[in-house]
Amino acid sequence: MLKNLLRKVEEGKIEIEVVELPLPSPFSFNIVAIGASDVVLMEDRKEMIKEMHREVMEMIKCAR
Repeated sequence: MLKNLLRKVEEGKIEIEVVELPLPSPFSFNIVAIGASDVVLMEDRKEMIKEMHREVMEMIKCAR
């Protein structure tokens, strides 16, 4: 299955586009919080995730 996918990418049947955004995807918030070296306590991780969520929601408001 993976080889088939890679073949289609190589043949140009599937295009890959890299998009850099100012904030990570909401689906990756927990991964970002775990990877942050200065975040040690679970409560700090929760607060970091809440702050990222607030920033995304603010971005959505401004985009309207």
